[in-house]
Amino acid sequence: MRILGAGTPIADITRQETRRLRDTLFGEGKAATTINHVINTLSVLLQAAEEDEIIQAVPRLYRAGGGTKKRGSLTREEARDLLATDSAWRNDRERIASEIAARTGLRRSELLGLTADRCYRNYIDVSHVWESESWKLKDATKGGEARIVPISRRIRSLIVYLLRSSPYRWNLPPSQQYVFYHDTNPRAPYDGREITRGLYHALEHVGMSEEQRQAAGITFHSWRHFANSQMIEAGIPEATVRALIGHQSQAMTMNYYHAQDLARIAAVQDDW
Repeated sequence: MRILGAGTPIADITRQETRRLRDTLFGEGKAATTINHVINTLSVLLQAAEEDEIIQAVPRLYRAGGGTKKRGSLTREEARDLLATDSAWRNDRERIASEIAARTGLRRSELLGLTADRCYRNYIDVSHVWESESWKLKDATKGGEARIVPISRRIRSLIVYLLRSSPYRWNLPPSQQYVFYHDTNPRAPYDGREITRGLYHALEHVGMSEEQRQAAGITFHSWRHFANSQMIEAGIPEATVRALIGHQSQAMTMNYYHAQDLARIAAVQDDW
């Protein structure tokens, strides 16, 4: 709907339009599997329209070739050096977003959806996400289930620092105070795209060029791989890691694992 147009009649969806849909998603950096999920969903709608004689025939659908987009992960040493180099970052929110993601495995949308009332002394309640496309807070995570994520003293101090830095601290109730606050809009969190750009800027500052980053498959999502790896390396049971990261299966958890050098979770978060 966003790309083809919400008001576009299904009869007007031609093969050229499906190619435009594919190419637009590819240009936005979506993985081949994600693009094909979208195209397959469109295919179901078009087939139903054909059966109901709304259209005469299903147009050719252009799918994405290749496999899943390569996802990389920084080493523990690289992550430590990157996050410790304050001068590499454009501002504190972008650096802290990467650090919390690296230590907990939270998705960017989950970080942006985090509000003051869901932050506790020893854990955070991950039950909402910020949906950038619709520009609203959504009361469901990607996996569809809320989860409790234990946090260390270090993470708690970072969250408290941001909440105390917020210009809306005294003007909004905790349920409306975003941890990653927006500079000028109290009703929305910080721009997620800028958080990602901030990471790329920091990587370039420490010597990883854009070409090297892309070749290594490093994105903001890579912090989930990193956090997953640190916990598994520390010997935390896979079932616990899956619950913390928010994966639905053992196969998915192991897909995030990169070999590198519940009471233990906080220790793992602070270990590096």
